[in-house]
Amino acid sequence: MRHGLTIVLTLALGAAAVARADVQGARRHFDEGRRAYSAGDYARAAREFEAAIRESPLPDLYYNLGTTYDKLGRSVKAATAYRRYLQGRPDAEDRAQIEEMIRRDLEQTGHLDLRIDVPEARVSVDGDPVGTAPLVGIVDLEAGSHQLKIEKPGALPRVMSIAVAAGQTVRIDLAADATLAPAPLAASTTAAGARAAEKTPPRRHSKLRAPAWALVAVAGASLAVGIGLGVAAHQQANTLTNAAMMSPPPLFGAYADTESTGRTYAATGYAFDAIAAAAAVADAVLWVFARREESRLDGR
Repeated sequence: MRHGLTIVLTLALGAAAVARADVQGARRHFDEGRRAYSAGDYARAAREFEAAIRESPLPDLYYNLGTTYDKLGRSVKAATAYRRYLQGRPDAEDRAQIEEMIRRDLEQTGHLDLRIDVPEARVSVDGDPVGTAPLVGIVDLEAGSHQLKIEKPGALPRVMSIAVAAGQTVRIDLAADATLAPAPLAASTTAAGARAAEKTPPRRHSKLRAPAWALVAVAGASLAVGIGLGVAAHQQANTLTNAAMMSPPPLFGAYADTESTGRTYAATGYAFDAIAAAAAVADAVLWVFARREESRLDGR
């Protein structure tokens, strides 16, 4: 009964103190926290009291926060809040009672004895920063499992899962020569490359590419045939020239077939050259349309 009466009196005292401080934001949060506490909504009450403390860190608000955390079973946070209350009120009349409440809360907590000597290492427990090494100290924890993380620039974080029982102290030693695995330099590059690959879909090709390549083949083959026929026609012309220079000259019509064959080779060669030229022009046009279609398909 005395414990409940103390809470009520302290809440009233806190309200008066906040009013004297004339901090409207803190008073609003305090009033909300008091209503939540009376309604049994201790989680909300804790949030409101913390908000009031941020506005105006009055000692009595820490007491209210401690009693709220006791209701929530958060013994470590409760003991911390009670200590802040006593720091703000060193001559508090209820000091002996508060110290007993702190002792009771600490009996329900575990302790982490940290001795971290890794240079520049940042130490955190359950995501809450503890300090930067070299670090020696005791961290009070709720009974249960916790995560200790040691981070150092240029190295992968070292994460340890630690179970602490009520009243138990777990010691963690990490000497200066302890090595943390170096962070892989290629990881970020690989990840960036993977993201770039995901963002850049493969190019889509136009269906006009196939006939365009076919025309390239036709133009090349026609040009080769035309050149071959031109060479053959030239050879026939050389034969006729040599015959005309013979003494005595050959009879008329003796080389008629040679002349006819040469003319045929020449005419056919010209035809294949024309086919090669037409295929080249048509191929160029197809490539223009193929490029346009591919740009449209890629959305460029």
